[in-house]
Amino acid sequence: MTGKLVALTGPAGCGKDTLARTLTGTIQREYPAQLTSGSAVFRSVALWAYQQGHDPQQQLPEDVFSSVELSLREEGVVEIIHDGRRTTYTPEQYTLPDVGMLGSDFAVHSAAVYKGFAIAAIRRQVTANSQTETHSVLGTRDSFRIAAEIPDVSSLSVYLAVTEETQRQRLRGRLAGKSDIDSLIEAELQRDRQDIASGTLPCDDDRYPDLSGDVRSGIPYMLKNDSLTAQQATHALYTAFLKLGP
Repeated sequence: MTGKLVALTGPAGCGKDTLARTLTGTIQREYPAQLTSGSAVFRSVALWAYQQGHDPQQQLPEDVFSSVELSLREEGVVEIIHDGRRTTYTPEQYTLPDVGMLGSDFAVHSAAVYKGFAIAAIRRQVTANSQTETHSVLGTRDSFRIAAEIPDVSSLSVYLAVTEETQRQRLRGRLAGKSDIDSLIEAELQRDRQDIASGTLPCDDDRYPDLSGDVRSGIPYMLKNDSLTAQQATHALYTAFLKLGP
């Protein structure tokens, strides 16, 4: 047996990070599994590049990551090593809304360099997990692309669809306590539009089949996640994971 990949994607507020965590926990009751936080990698790489003085709205140098190493640690911690210097990024740092926009800007202006480095790091982790019979659960905007670039790993790719009304409600709850919540919500929605335009985030596509039937590796599916509880959505994903064929 080799480890499989569950790749979740969708817009802000769709539940991909929450469901990636709950699904990982569910799989771990029966099988080895690891949460592979794509958002942690992309955002940490963007923050590191910005802290090195690079403008997110300008093209990154082709060799900016030539001597950079990245490792994923437990609890969503990312470590970036450059010329022997280690920089650690925690969720408290990279989940700030401004960091998300940094990533979107780098994705628009430096897609090949920025996304290429981040995706390669995630791909190595997923491949290593598969070889040790460990399943990977990935929740990030580029999940479909990452799954497609690892054809040797059987994958379940799912778009979590929600209405804009649901997005706004969930984002309001997530941002509770922060000042100027309305502006922060609009920034997240603008980020969605920008990421769809750049190809980072897939469009909400009704042509995606739902998860009720047979599932096959390499085919993107849809789960409408407006009215489902986290428990119900996790159950639907886990059931599909168990049905996943070659």
